Amino acid sequence: MSDGKINLPDSIISRIADSVAEAAPTDSIYNFRSYARGEEGPSSDVDIYAIASDETLRPLACAGKAREALLRMPQPRDVLAAPRTLFENAARISGRSKSAWPRKG
Repeated sequence: MSDGKINLPDSIISRIADSVAEAAPTDSIYNFRSYARGEEGPSSDVDIYAIASDETLRPLACAGKAREALLRMPQPRDVLAAPRTLFENAARISGRSKSAWPRKG
């Protein structure tokens, strides 16, 4: 299990968090799957979950804005987004690891 530290350089974490927060209205940004668990490997992608600050914004619209902001990022990545209520329900049901990023939108 992970100690909560994301095993990416701080400069990459900041770049991802800043780019997503600037592009999409977010409350917070999470990393999940292999990087959140500390089990990433050479072929791992960065999995990002953006919590939309606007409960009326469609998840695909928020995720699309975040993906667009990260087009030039060299690391492979997946981006999901949803309002906080949907995120909390999904996290409760799955019980999967997630790690908060150091940026709140």
